[in-house]
Amino acid sequence: MMSKGASVRFQSVSKHYGDVQALQEFSLDVAAGEFITILGASGSGKSTVLNALAGFSPASAGEIFVNDKPITHAPPEKRNIGMVFQNYSLFPHMNVLENVCFPLLMRKMDKAQRETLGRKALDIVRLADFAARKPKELSGGQQQRVAIARAIVFSPSLLLMDEPLGALDLKLREALQFEIKEIQHQLNCTVIYVTHDQREALAMSNRIAVLRAGRIEQVGTPA
Repeated sequence: MMSKGASVRFQSVSKHYGDVQALQEFSLDVAAGEFITILGASGSGKSTVLNALAGFSPASAGEIFVNDKPITHAPPEKRNIGMVFQNYSLFPHMNVLENVCFPLLMRKMDKAQRETLGRKALDIVRLADFAARKPKELSGGQQQRVAIARAIVFSPSLLLMDEPLGALDLKLREALQFEIKEIQHQLNCTVIYVTHDQREALAMSNRIAVLRAGRIEQVGTPA
């Protein structure tokens, strides 16, 4: 499941919803294999950055490049980007393995190959024994690990994480911070992480970009 981290470049990206300017002239370079956190208060435009990059909410202006290739107008399924959401977004009627394998089903991969890759992803998040359970039979932390497994099952070179630990209690958050760093190291992928929690950003990141009202105020190392 080893991937090679992708580089990302945002070039003067803006996003507006009607009269609301969610992002303004957002420019940022992310190196291959970097763990960068976008830190800001609620409504600062953090999730908009990820949604523009993933293709869920296309940029109104500007260009986005992955490995120096423009992807601004590419459909989400052609971008090979993994995404983890705060609310897990698991399918309640599917078991854990089926949830993890869903992106592979969408890629029309055959069943045997799907299951092999799905079980590998569950091994990485240490949930191999939970493959047959339904999401409602899992704790919040376990559900989030299933969501991470689903995001990494197709070996993306780029992993986006939108406040993935926001719904968890403090002790679990701290344990999962360590696990996410381990997973990144194992996969050798680039991570763009979004949070409003300053301690989380300082503990996990190579660099932090502070966002306020859709603009970058400061970029630098945690130090």
